[in-house]
Amino acid sequence: MRINPTVSRPLPRLGDEYTRTYFGEWAAGRLVVQHCPECGHWQHYPRALCEKCGATPVFEEQEPAGVVWTYTIIRQMGTEPFRSEAPYPVAMIALAGGIKIMGTITDCEPEQVRIGMRVRGYPVVYGEIGLPFWRPDTSDQPVAGEDGSHG
Repeated sequence: MRINPTVSRPLPRLGDEYTRTYFGEWAAGRLVVQHCPECGHWQHYPRALCEKCGATPVFEEQEPAGVVWTYTIIRQMGTEPFRSEAPYPVAMIALAGGIKIMGTITDCEPEQVRIGMRVRGYPVVYGEIGLPFWRPDTSDQPVAGEDGSHG
């Protein structure tokens, strides 16, 4: 599947500092996830308060690697740029500690995607926003999320 980063596409709204931090760091090639220093909870999507205890979470950099938790193959889309990119797999990627991030898987045929497949994230950058995309990880390094540890 080919992604054309020069084609405009719908982008997330950067309505608060937490969203700006997440997508801005991803644009710079760093995956950051919120962690609560009070209760130890990890959370994604970024928000002002820990969803478990209400404390103020902090961003911590994570290895942009995980495993496919679930996926679907988009075969039909009515609008561009998605129509010309179909078919393409969209997956929920399990990172360290159970955090899950959605993104498109590239650099392989859609039919090659499998639950449990190791992937590595990379940003496709649109201005100040980095969107999460994933490709198969063929390295011998253990992938965070395979054993439930925090990256």
